[in-house]
Amino acid sequence: MTSELQPVKPDTAEVLIITGMSGAGRTTAAHSLEDLGWYVVDNLPPQLFSTMAQLIGKNPDTPLKLALVVDVRSKEFFQALQEAMNQLRTDGAELRVLFLDAADEVLVRRFETLRRPHPLQGDGSILEGIAAERELMVALRDQAEMMIDTTDLNVHDLTTATTELFTESGPIIIRLNIMSFGFKYGVPQDSNYIADVRFIPNPHWVPELRPFTGQDQEISSYVLERKGVASFIDSYVAMMEPVIEGYRSENKHYATLAFGCTGGKHRSVAIAEEIAKRLATYSGVKAKISHRDMGRE
Repeated sequence: MTSELQPVKPDTAEVLIITGMSGAGRTTAAHSLEDLGWYVVDNLPPQLFSTMAQLIGKNPDTPLKLALVVDVRSKEFFQALQEAMNQLRTDGAELRVLFLDAADEVLVRRFETLRRPHPLQGDGSILEGIAAERELMVALRDQAEMMIDTTDLNVHDLTTATTELFTESGPIIIRLNIMSFGFKYGVPQDSNYIADVRFIPNPHWVPELRPFTGQDQEISSYVLERKGVASFIDSYVAMMEPVIEGYRSENKHYATLAFGCTGGKHRSVAIAEEIAKRLATYSGVKAKISHRDMGRE
């Protein structure tokens, strides 16, 4: 009689570093991951990261997913964090970084609402504390595979965004957030790729089309039939093919592709919808569409 082979649990965990600006929502994101079954640890010294990952990997009663909530308060701490992250990679752990950010004025308002000082402001202002933290965080932000801009998100929105980001089933899925936006409202901070589609004639200047949005057939047909648009879409989708395969091989599971026009109502919406439709047909790719500025005019 032969016994069925059981899968062998690896001795290192999947590790996620949750970091970012104070007041941007690290705690909310951490609670969301706990609800998804992650083992979440806050304020663990970096020197213990590798040990914790190995302990979790060897304990059959704990999940393989370890989330470490980190805030950087000094250059010395940042150096220790970098060494700890390098050690985790040397140990063979799958390591990713999630960075939470928000606009300075929003962070100030959140601290004022809670009547709390910024941890780095000292005798200065909240804004000075935020500036000091941004300077410490810039290198870590550049290393992050994932970023969530919480400027316009409440607690429930951030919980939803985190859940969507880390809910996985079946084989590794590349999650693409296909976003439209208006340049007059600012460039989205959390985008990996930005495309300017203001080269397309603007339906805003066609009176009978002005009331519609890029989700309406009237605008979609107008935009997609302009000269050069079909070529642009074909080229963009083709460009993303090797990027998607590279993300898959490097265990990068998420990216935001942003398409901007003047107001974020017509051209960018129609282009984002069409590209999302195309990319969603790729195996192992899940494309989510969002229109940041539609309705703001």
